[in-house]
Amino acid sequence: MPGFRYTPESTTIAATADLQLRFAAAHIEHVGLTQGHTFAGAGRTTSLSCSVLGAVLIGAGEGRVTSGRTYPWHDIRRARDHALSLLARQVALHRPAAPPGWGPEQWDRVLICEWSDTPGRTTAEAARALGAAADTARRPPAPAHRIPTTATVTAPVLF
Repeated sequence: MPGFRYTPESTTIAATADLQLRFAAAHIEHVGLTQGHTFAGAGRTTSLSCSVLGAVLIGAGEGRVTSGRTYPWHDIRRARDHALSLLARQVALHRPAAPPGWGPEQWDRVLICEWSDTPGRTTAEAARALGAAADTARRPPAPAHRIPTTATVTAPVLF
């Protein structure tokens, strides 16, 4: 992607879902995929392997912030939630309904973790899924369905 350069020590955090997912894909390619846990804590995230969910959270700034910088957390979190939603749709082809009482954000994380923890899942598969979700995030939304019309409709005049 033009204009995107991965560096694991970066303290710049994207406020768009596509860039967070691109960072996550590059990160998981760099450190590798681990199944069973997200990552091993702040301060060590740039060198430890992580799960797919962990990579997205790192892409959204987990363990990469610095005290000398101000971050637009509202925008970053909104982008993170959108990234997780897109990724969950990407990896859960037959998306089951969430259990009663579960919010969509919680369920997205469960679906991503289940996919990530599938036996035999590879780092390359994880990076491809993250990249595909990033591509989806970059696409403009589909236009609303409209019925083409050639006739002009005029409202009746009421006196």
